[in-house]
Amino acid sequence: MAIPNLVNDKKHLGMFSLIWLDQNANLDELISKIKKNFKIQRKLEESFSVNGYSLHNQSRTRLSIPFLFSQIFIDSLLKLKSNENDQNNLIRYLQHEYQNNPNELNNIQQFKENYLSNKVLWWYKRKDFFFSSTLNAVLKTENLSMMFLFRSFLFDIQEQLRKYPSKQRLKVYRSQIMSIGDDYHYINNAIDYLLINSFLSTTTSYSTACSLFDQLNIDSQSTKVIFEINADPNVVTSKPFGDISELSNHSEILFMPGSIFRVDKCVHELSEPNIIQMTLCNENDLNLNEQIGNDMANPRLIGKILSKMGKNDLAEKYFQRLIEQLSSNDPLLADLYEDLSQVLSQTGDDQMSKKWHEKSIVFNQQYQLMRKPIG
Repeated sequence: MAIPNLVNDKKHLGMFSLIWLDQNANLDELISKIKKNFKIQRKLEESFSVNGYSLHNQSRTRLSIPFLFSQIFIDSLLKLKSNENDQNNLIRYLQHEYQNNPNELNNIQQFKENYLSNKVLWWYKRKDFFFSSTLNAVLKTENLSMMFLFRSFLFDIQEQLRKYPSKQRLKVYRSQIMSIGDDYHYINNAIDYLLINSFLSTTTSYSTACSLFDQLNIDSQSTKVIFEINADPNVVTSKPFGDISELSNHSEILFMPGSIFRVDKCVHELSEPNIIQMTLCNENDLNLNEQIGNDMANPRLIGKILSKMGKNDLAEKYFQRLIEQLSSNDPLLADLYEDLSQVLSQTGDDQMSKKWHEKSIVFNQQYQLMRKPIG
């Protein structure tokens, strides 16, 4: 194991000195402690990506665009059918990304050969494995192209969490190291609701959550935070949470990406950690259907939002995928052909834009003939 240069790394000096000053530790124990503490440090610094919404800065029926888009995009991904080609493209991408890492290449090959949808949580929780870290990195950075490729696995996890739901209301905890100036201040002073873009792992044990802080020195620009979450399975409409303790070394409750939490209270403690109390919500609490109107159920919505955001390559890919999934006489095709025409026009591909526009006109004419009464 290569020990990092800690001399100039103030964040890790305290942690390293705790181990180094243990005069009775033999070499194996020393390396074991270093590994353990670095794993804890990485775990605590794994931020979860959030979009916030404030009732004070916006009308209740006018949600922020990032907040709204995150919710709609995740919902749309989970409804969009996947195919074997997507999974093959994902495997090829991962093989390229990890081409210099023989261990991960072997893991990817195992994943390719042995993956089963009903075992997705086992793969997700597998230690020192690419799957969960890569998936959450894609979700946190909102890498939309990669989210398309991962969507079948998102769907599989959602279905497995539905099979192992909590039977009663829970209070769960998540420990986190946060920057005082940005992250903590943002949630403490400016946010009423949080939407978590990635998977959120929590524990039912407050002491377990706090124990991750025990042997770490936190710098003056950061603070220890415990998220205390009240979760009622009866309020869940589309984003389930489930008990995956059987796959963990402690009690663990996992929440789906897109879960929305109301920030109830921030409790400041003289001796850290500070506590942010939250409650799991559903979409109805924020009137998402009222905000979007009848378009919420329209599969074209996500493509149109992508186009408005200037992500025309993704909008084109999304519309193409919808077209592939519809029957040849589905009336929605005319609108999708026109959507594609507009997207391609914005990218400067006038020839293909014209082609799809003409295809929309022809389809409408043929559809009207099919609907015309005989006789």
